[in-house]
Amino acid sequence: MPELVEWGRENSKAPKLLEGTINKLIGGVQTVSLWAYSHGLIPDETIWSDPFARMRLEEGDTGRDTFTTEELQVLFRSPVFTEGERPAGLGEAAYWLPLLGLLPGARRGELAGLTAADVQAAGPNCEAALRFEKDKERGKSLKTKQSARIVPVHPELIRIGFEQYVDEVRRNSGDEAWLFPEIAPQSKYGATDWSKWFSSCLRAVGISDPKKVFHTFRGGFVDALRMAGVDDELKRALVGHARKGSAHDAYGAKAMLRRFGWQRLSQAVASVTYPGLNLDHLAGNAPATQPKHRG
Repeated sequence: MPELVEWGRENSKAPKLLEGTINKLIGGVQTVSLWAYSHGLIPDETIWSDPFARMRLEEGDTGRDTFTTEELQVLFRSPVFTEGERPAGLGEAAYWLPLLGLLPGARRGELAGLTAADVQAAGPNCEAALRFEKDKERGKSLKTKQSARIVPVHPELIRIGFEQYVDEVRRNSGDEAWLFPEIAPQSKYGATDWSKWFSSCLRAVGISDPKKVFHTFRGGFVDALRMAGVDDELKRALVGHARKGSAHDAYGAKAMLRRFGWQRLSQAVASVTYPGLNLDHLAGNAPATQPKHRG
């Protein structure tokens, strides 16, 4: 290891693994070590604790560029958003996931696992908020413990009609219904297939850079928070990022509300803007759901 460190210093411009890749590798080794401990491969008399529990690198720039205003304008004026076009088997996720990626900056898998119950009233005026939580029984997972969080729904999503969409899902199929049943956990297609379709959709509208994928929205949202002056700790809480050795490890929906307060959370989200992007054509034209989708 010391030799590798020294080589890295001497060859600073050599290609290196991204922090996220390193963290995945560490996670794999951690899984093996925990399995070994639980199956008795480490003697009981040996003092042992998980050495990988906090061994993660802070994840920074993933190497993906953010969408330009022109690219976002082209995307949100494509047939999915203006003519009601829907890819086979993907339903209204084709319409709402790009908007939910743009404004809450949520991960694809987190959005695929949302239910009507996950859109909750919060704050003194019962404003809408997205709650991201793990649910093993229904196959809902989160990338990290810090991914459990509550995020106020952006005013632009309210203006476009997201609350009405959720209310219709709730009326038709109940509070526990998936918002996007076609790509929900354990569905036939799933979030991965949706991402493949979305990448092809980007290319079809002229966004040809292969680095630009659904996750690019997330980087844009983080940049928008930074440009709005949102402090680093709150920014990390809203996007579910961990920081080694910080109090962020304790975050979750209740902890976020207690630590920051609803007003601070909602103001931070509302401060996110994309200068030059006009979504007026979507306001009041949100699609209706198909009836009786069950979770």
